[in-house]
Amino acid sequence: MRRLMRNRLLAGFVAVAVLVPSVVLATHTFSDVPDGKYYTAAVSWAADNGITTGTSATTFSPDASVTRAQNVTFAHRYDQNIVQPALEDIDTAIDANTTAASTAQTTADAAQTTADTAQTTADGAQTDADTAQTTADVLGDRVDAPGQRLALLQWWQDTITLGNGPYGVAFDGTHMWVTNSNDDTVSKIDAASGVVAATIDVGDRPYGVAFDGTHIWVANYGDGTVSKIDAASGVVAATITVGNSPVGVAFDGTHIWVTNINDGTVSKIDAGTGVVAATITVGNSPSGVAFDGTHIWVTNINDGTVSKIAAGTGVVAATITVGDGPWGVAFDGTHMWVTNSNHGTVSKIDAGTGVVAATITVGNSPYGVAFDGTHIWVANYADDTVSKIAAGTGVVAATITVGDGPWGVAFDGTHIWLTNINDGTVSKIPVG
Repeated sequence: MRRLMRNRLLAGFVAVAVLVPSVVLATHTFSDVPDGKYYTAAVSWAADNGITTGTSATTFSPDASVTRAQNVTFAHRYDQNIVQPALEDIDTAIDANTTAASTAQTTADAAQTTADTAQTTADGAQTDADTAQTTADVLGDRVDAPGQRLALLQWWQDTITLGNGPYGVAFDGTHMWVTNSNDDTVSKIDAASGVVAATIDVGDRPYGVAFDGTHIWVANYGDGTVSKIDAASGVVAATITVGNSPVGVAFDGTHIWVTNINDGTVSKIDAGTGVVAATITVGNSPSGVAFDGTHIWVTNINDGTVSKIAAGTGVVAATITVGDGPWGVAFDGTHMWVTNSNHGTVSKIDAGTGVVAATITVGNSPYGVAFDGTHIWVANYADDTVSKIAAGTGVVAATITVGDGPWGVAFDGTHIWLTNINDGTVSKIPVG
């Protein structure tokens, strides 16, 4: 119900935005903001709406750092110039609906007392009153609720509909690739526009996905294979047999590594030839896999450990105990981050020493994890949320509601992408 209420408020807010005359963007507001840059339209919009005035009358300094003072000034101007006018429009709509409700209720009461023959008219008026009152109550509850401005800003994310059971997600530099585990397909999505450029048939129950620079690799859980797809053309170049029930995929610069969850092994595949160069035994039910520059890290979900493997030799250098049900794993440059799906936590491991530096509480049933350069993002499947964690301090900076059953996570340079396995969508969230 709360989600329905929030969606109705969002619909009203968007409707207000649509009715406001569109702003004509200046072509050259600032001399150092040329046409054609990814930020050109955004800078023009901010200038035209009074959110930025530049660093001088003619310059914006797009490569300069933003100070805390500038950041809070931008937020204040956005609130005053964009959010507050929208809230005022919503308040007006509430007043109008409340008045309509009162008028309709009065009409219903009068009609009810005149005679039984007016019953039909009274019922109709009552229905109108109830509908208007419900609308007013929904809007009123959301506007009066504490933290409403935060809620208004948090909905600023795109939701893109895909196939059935979207699971893994990876970025190839221009497109996002999402495995649809119940459709036996992969969706290729333009990262900028969110448009689905292609849907490609792969093997049975595709799960994990990774990019090697030219090809997309997809682990097909249901048939024990990996599909190698030309990223440009979408053509499946090869289908390679690996172990039993492959799940996770990662690239180390020369080889593709695939976790075989029902074999307790990892397959090491030559990315150029597609030949399986080695099969390495790890822990019980290996799932997630990531590369730190020298080692491959594999989460073993059923024994609460992570295997650290020398990428060159395939030797298991260490087995590290983490939380219950480790699944996803990501590297931030110095630490490995592991989601403990049965524990509601994330383990932060020193990649050099293997020491668990911290255990951080997140949401319920955390699975996917990714690094954006500053923060760690964790998909909490059972909560329909994503946790944003400061990589340096381990502090949870935000918890954001997304779709139903978030699972996979990837970063495209500006946005976090999450697959929502239960509603067939992906969420695209700006990291700033």
